Amino acid sequence: MDNSDEEQIPTSFIEDLFSFFGFKLSQLRHETGAKLMETYGLWLMLPMGLILLLRLRKSGQIRRIQNQGGSGPKKKSKTKAQGFYMIEEILSEKGRPRLPHETYASWLNRISRHLDDGALTEEFFQVLAQHNQWRFGRPEQREGLKRKLEANLTVLSEKLLALT
Repeated sequence: MDNSDEEQIPTSFIEDLFSFFGFKLSQLRHETGAKLMETYGLWLMLPMGLILLLRLRKSGQIRRIQNQGGSGPKKKSKTKAQGFYMIEEILSEKGRPRLPHETYASWLNRISRHLDDGALTEEFFQVLAQHNQWRFGRPEQREGLKRKLEANLTVLSEKLLALT
């Protein structure tokens, strides 16, 4: 009895492996996007995520926070507010805080409706204008502007503290 069909064909394991990978690459090349993501999405995202994490770590954008000599986070020392920031602090304590998206002018417009004092509101805007000149003005004018601003701020903060 001749069993030529059952004859062993000599092949190598490496040839079979390369043939399998070639078949899989061919299959991958001919599949559509949705089916491709369904089949290989997770397997593609894992190495890509790992590569991204390693690149961010290497570039220095991901760093460990070093705790230096303390058991907990350090508290910021509270410094006395200067300039127009002092007025902002007083008004915040009185229940009229500035919202994060507000400019100082829009904040003053909003709270002036609640103060019912036109003269005080006008003083706020004058001091704000002086503050902006001091902060963004020319360096040679800053010292004179600072003295004028501090004098007006002292008067205005006293008026604010007297308000209930």
